[in-house]
Amino acid sequence: MSDARDVTRYGRYIFRIRRTILLNPPLVIALFSFGLALLLTGCTSNEPDGPPSDFTLTDPNVEGHLHEGDSTVVAKPQENPDRSFREERWTLAWRYELQQHSTMLQITTNADESRLYILDRAAPHVTVLNARDGSYMDQFGRRGEGPGEFIEPERITIAHDGHLLIPDSRRRVIHVFAEDGRFVQAIPVGNVGPVDVVAADSGFFWIHAGTPAAIATLYDGEGDRVRDAGVFSTEIPAGMGKSGYLLRHPNRPSMFYVGRFGGRLSKFTLEGDLRFHRQTIDPNDYPAPVALGGGASFTMDQSNVNSIRALVGVTDQGVYVGIIQTVEEPAPTLRFLVDRYDPETGDYLYSHDSPNPDCAIVWMSDAHAYTHCPLDSSIERWRRTPDQP
Repeated sequence: MSDARDVTRYGRYIFRIRRTILLNPPLVIALFSFGLALLLTGCTSNEPDGPPSDFTLTDPNVEGHLHEGDSTVVAKPQENPDRSFREERWTLAWRYELQQHSTMLQITTNADESRLYILDRAAPHVTVLNARDGSYMDQFGRRGEGPGEFIEPERITIAHDGHLLIPDSRRRVIHVFAEDGRFVQAIPVGNVGPVDVVAADSGFFWIHAGTPAAIATLYDGEGDRVRDAGVFSTEIPAGMGKSGYLLRHPNRPSMFYVGRFGGRLSKFTLEGDLRFHRQTIDPNDYPAPVALGGGASFTMDQSNVNSIRALVGVTDQGVYVGIIQTVEEPAPTLRFLVDRYDPETGDYLYSHDSPNPDCAIVWMSDAHAYTHCPLDSSIERWRRTPDQP
């Protein structure tokens, strides 16, 4: 009997609730909107915009969409493949002549551009200049296998905490130095020969090794591999299409990659998720091997090939790609220039020549360009005229 009274009581409650809802249109709309939101949430992926992290990159010289299928990403060509040159006005701030002639230099500055670090891969050592007046400050590093010594250093970059990171492809370690050149540690990376490195967060870092299939591989602070980002699906000559450059955005959680030949410009989050993968405006065919030597060595026919020299800067205003253009007429010579791309979309913006036609731009910020002059092995700092964007 008690159960029957309970059922009757619950029935009256339900009737009252239904009558309240039906006689209150705003409440009906609110409940409908809430249910629709729950449905959409269940059908929407929590992944950020862009492909998943376990995608595959293809490398065709054909038009296509950014996405192809669920896990393959095609390099989208630029709509305007022709260079659009723009005149830039520069003023020479200072010039510093290195004591040792070398063409194997890698350059970077710290966050406030107070220090300029010059890695001479041939010496090998790092020279530190006052970036504001070009005066000598310090030098550290030498050839060897001890703490802070190099065998084959490749690049020099600065982590968000101010530490200097120098990958050594022969020793297979990442050398870590303090801002003042004091050696901190060497982080081993297994059997991989790192050629470029970008610091992620929480002590993790991405490395590019040149020959493996992935654009970048994430390692923890102990040197243990975590994951890959950007796996190539096409077979291309080792050390060519996969040989490129990584650079982190100075104040945003993202990094950029550009391939040295057959240029592809890619942007990733620091978690390894792709944001875009674009052909550069000058996607040359890979230089054909013309002679094979022992092992995997070969020579290449680079006549009439515009080689990407380096990723020379990333800012809020642009991604700067240094180019060496081979000019055959009226006499064989090299032309140094920079292509500028939009850091959000990868769209080509314009190109400009180096402030000094005999020198290549090796590092850029929005206000300054640093050039290396191979004829006398000097370093120059140029200041962009303020009325230039």
